[in-house]
Amino acid sequence: MRKKVDGTQEIIDRILSSPVPEEGRLVHPLQGTKRKRSGQVTVNDIKADKHADIGDWTTKTFVDYFAVKYQDATGGNYRRVYKVDSPSFQEMLKFFGSNGLDRNVWTKKFIDWAFEHRELILRKHNYMTPQTVLRMINFFYQDEVLPKVEVGDVERDTTDTSLLQEINQAISEGKDTEVFARFGIPVAVTYLVKVRGFNYDRLVGAVEARLKYLAANDREQLEKIVLQSIIGSPYPDTFLMLGWRDKFALLIRSFKTESWWRDTDYKGKPLPKYEAILGKS
Repeated sequence: MRKKVDGTQEIIDRILSSPVPEEGRLVHPLQGTKRKRSGQVTVNDIKADKHADIGDWTTKTFVDYFAVKYQDATGGNYRRVYKVDSPSFQEMLKFFGSNGLDRNVWTKKFIDWAFEHRELILRKHNYMTPQTVLRMINFFYQDEVLPKVEVGDVERDTTDTSLLQEINQAISEGKDTEVFARFGIPVAVTYLVKVRGFNYDRLVGAVEARLKYLAANDREQLEKIVLQSIIGSPYPDTFLMLGWRDKFALLIRSFKTESWWRDTDYKGKPLPKYEAILGKS
């Protein structure tokens, strides 16, 4: 007789079993390849954009800005390839907009921060490219944004998009394997229970089983889930699995020595878009 498959376990296996792809592809900035437009960028190349309102900047503008910052910082030549580099800046814009921040303003701040921390990026990723900078976006967000949110120096809004739309879009695009790593445990569990109608106890059991597997076999994937669960805070009081640190204490204890670890959630106002999961927007 064919064994009945637990639907909850099946979807959790699908959501958590595949690793999240790296954000961007490592590309050497001086690597020779066919390029539509390359060569040394000059101030004249971005003169109009440089003095334009930051709100009018496009991904192309950010590629040019990166090239100028690269020259200023290293004295070297960053060879621009808009087709390759623009997607990384599009991801940055999307990230900041999704987190209730001015997309263009904070993307520029992030680039400036990246060049101030150039040695750190080189130690971690060997090269200074838009792709390797993108991989540092969570660290920037935790170091530069969330502390200001806690004390009220940064006010976040979400007129740009809603969390429900983001998650549904990720799933519709076949990216459901990224839900926990992109949104964290409280968001993912609350969504699956409140929106998808999963049984809470069975869901938590399935999540715990998968995290045990990751702890033994894929620490990098588990780290992404834990980090996102931290930087996604603060959450509404009515969100589920706010006590994930205690529930999964044995599985996540190795991360407590990391510089980004926090024993408690950030304080401040939760992103208004979180209310979408609770049916309040």
